[in-house]
Amino acid sequence: MSSITHLPLAGLKDPITLMSHVTPVMAIATMVLSLLLDPWSDFRKNTYFDNPWHVMRSFLLMLIGGSLAFFMVMIVYLITKRTCQKYHR
Repeated sequence: MSSITHLPLAGLKDPITLMSHVTPVMAIATMVLSLLLDPWSDFRKNTYFDNPWHVMRSFLLMLIGGSLAFFMVMIVYLITKRTCQKYHR
């Protein structure tokens, strides 16, 4: 039985490789959509960036969320890899 992870160009060798291919595309798509759809006139009115403390707090919250998502992907990959190795011996 063939699996998609055995394809040489699938980009699924490990999550770091996959993320390195997908992240630039996601960043550009997010930037374009944000520039087109976000209400930029409301940016100065919100309280998330009105002083340095709020900017730092917003940055730290985004960093914590991004780190949590990254490590969740890594853990799922490692669990799946270990499970597959156990059953394919």
